[in-house]
Amino acid sequence: MTSRLITLWDSLQSCPFPDSALRALVAGLPPDSVLALGPDQPDGSGMTAELQLDRLPANAPRHPRRRAQYGMGRHLARTALETLGVEPGDLGAHPDGGCAWPPRIVGSITHTRGVAAAWVGPDSGLRGLGIDAERHKPLSPAAQQHVLTPAEIDADDLPPALRFSAKEAIYKCLAPLGVAPLRFQDVSVGVEEGSLRFEPTPDCQWKAEMPTLAGVCLTTDAHVLTCVWARTPEPAA
Repeated sequence: MTSRLITLWDSLQSCPFPDSALRALVAGLPPDSVLALGPDQPDGSGMTAELQLDRLPANAPRHPRRRAQYGMGRHLARTALETLGVEPGDLGAHPDGGCAWPPRIVGSITHTRGVAAAWVGPDSGLRGLGIDAERHKPLSPAAQQHVLTPAEIDADDLPPALRFSAKEAIYKCLAPLGVAPLRFQDVSVGVEEGSLRFEPTPDCQWKAEMPTLAGVCLTTDAHVLTCVWARTPEPAA
């Protein structure tokens, strides 16, 4: 089965991503996975009643905007799981804040101003998923020194926000698997026709994971969206 896309904006005009670009991105995702996208706030989306923000778990954010983003992320996750034919359950949170997915499911949630997203799939062939959405804005020189490798700074061929988002997606993908330490300087990120390319730096302690990673990305003037997945390694012959 091919990957599937769900968008919960009121219209194509209100979606911040071009439909053709979204379709191309989803075509590159692992089969059977479902990507659900929508606004980061319920206002105007017709979903206020469905979110039931007053019933979110005690460890959900307390600030109203962040709380609504949290709720939208969980709402999109439930929508994606139901599309996959999986009963979502209560989608509680682990102590580190990560979503407690149903058995045999991997997934990831993200939200930033204007966008929330959830991405789920069966764990057959997949060890983990990581999705990250960011506002497309410049990084300060200090932030670039922290996030980018010297080679990435010298190359200056991609928006720093895209590389930052890709490295965040890698973290979301691998951290639940116990891979550590995961540092921004461990990997250089490149892009080729919408697909992410990863190159370990000399100090990276998880080089063995690198061949299992793949990713895709989408950039607009306002947002960056990256998806990274870890494949189950093929058994040795």
